[in-house]
Amino acid sequence: MFKISAFADEAAKCLVEQVNALKKNSLHLIELRTINGVNIADITQEQAKEYACYLQNEGISLSAIGSPIGKVNLKDIETHIDKAKKLFEFCNIFGTDRMRIFSFYYDVRDCNRSWVCDCLHTLCYIAKSYGVNLYLENEKDVMGDTAENCKEILDNVTELNFVFDPANFIQCNERVLKALNLLKDRISYLHIKDISETTGEIVPAGKGDAKISELINFMDAKPGVTVLTVEPHLSHFEGYETLDKHKLINKYTFTSANEAFDCAVNALKKIMYDLNFKETNGIWKR
Repeated sequence: MFKISAFADEAAKCLVEQVNALKKNSLHLIELRTINGVNIADITQEQAKEYACYLQNEGISLSAIGSPIGKVNLKDIETHIDKAKKLFEFCNIFGTDRMRIFSFYYDVRDCNRSWVCDCLHTLCYIAKSYGVNLYLENEKDVMGDTAENCKEILDNVTELNFVFDPANFIQCNERVLKALNLLKDRISYLHIKDISETTGEIVPAGKGDAKISELINFMDAKPGVTVLTVEPHLSHFEGYETLDKHKLINKYTFTSANEAFDCAVNALKKIMYDLNFKETNGIWKR
């Protein structure tokens, strides 16, 4: 069974418009990353309470906080831990026990592996005291980029959960199904983002080489409810440069970020229908 969430900041900068984009697509979950153009890590506690109240009143829940934690060099870890604690408090305010993180930029990879694991152990330990679970995402330019490096981290930091992003693996010259086979026991949820292996162009789900249908079929065999978080990247959106150092390459053009967001959500829903899933009260099952 599945629930669909989304990074609605790709539809609009303003939180009100993000909520409108979700409702337009009959979604009631959000992976919260930026609000009104400000990263979730940089808002105040007062703002967090205000936004949490607004989302609750609108019937929108958080599937996770899509935090920037782990997208720094290891030398910045002390101040980064303070930022993480602030975000753990935000998880409680927004009513979610899930937070997405990364595994730190590397300078000399071989020298930093044990340090990365130590730092992630520390973050997991602190997060637990707040009732928060951490979900590591594979990403370019960080220690957990390839499937092998992700597995090494997860084997050493057993408290971590894992977010599988197939497009990010392809951008690291990884085969998606190979990565799936290596990490299958640790995957908690999926980021739905597709890409062409040959051109590097981000495309709607099912139009590229990210094996979205195969991933969904695999996760459907696991017990419980899996979240599928739509991360469109189908057009340039405000704030992209603060999230990714790489140029965004798109195959399709859209008249607005809202249109690109709608396309991304509808592409995933088409895959679900093609796989004989039906949606009832936000739950997709066969």
